[in-house]
Amino acid sequence: MTRTQLRIIGIGNPLMGDDGLGIAVIEQLQQHQLPPCVELIDGGCGGLSLVPLLTECRLAIIIDAADFGANPGSIKTLTTADLSQIPAQIFRPSSHQPGLADVLQLLKKLNELPQLTMFFMQVANCRQGYGLSGQVRAALPDLIAEIRRVIPPTV
Repeated sequence: MTRTQLRIIGIGNPLMGDDGLGIAVIEQLQQHQLPPCVELIDGGCGGLSLVPLLTECRLAIIIDAADFGANPGSIKTLTTADLSQIPAQIFRPSSHQPGLADVLQLLKKLNELPQLTMFFMQVANCRQGYGLSGQVRAALPDLIAEIRRVIPPTV
């Protein structure tokens, strides 16, 4: 099996306010010139559909909304090395069933986990309604810049 070099996967539900962050980031990254080794993916609400997306790549960047008790729009970056230290509250209860933490732990047990960089942004709200809050929308350029910084020019 040939593995994709780098997948950037945005997770979220755009009908639930800031939970749509990952999808919004993928849409914005489509407007940028990225190396040919990069594949942008709308990961929807995540869950088990992430398994083949992650096992078929060497490197993955995951973008998701989270609640880690910071100011809305704050960014937390974690890597594969941080996986065992990720506080449970960062994987807030959501429509991602099973959750991202469950999928990552499963792939780790199966020895199928790619090298990961995960970007989480603190939500302001995840109530029913389309669109990101003002705080999260205002922080998108900073998040895009951080993501672009970790994309290797070639993989």
